[in-house]
Amino acid sequence: MQAIENSPSQRGTPVQVRLQKSLSDALDEFRRNQPDIPTRQKAIRQLLKEALAARQRRAGKKGADKCRLTHTAELEEITAA
Repeated sequence: MQAIENSPSQRGTPVQVRLQKSLSDALDEFRRNQPDIPTRQKAIRQLLKEALAARQRRAGKKGADKCRLTHTAELEEITAA
């Protein structure tokens, strides 16, 4: 995986997601349970980071190298806002 540059000029790749009401409601409930009530965008990035980290941990337990991310720092860059 290519390293992610840590540059202020690189804001990331925009991704548009359409959510069904039940998923949107669950996202908003997640947000309300956070200490700082993040924006939907930030909450989605946080949940994605957690899901990828959990996948990485599971892959490590199974010994499956292809699911692992090259650097944990890349996960941090995904959620940087």
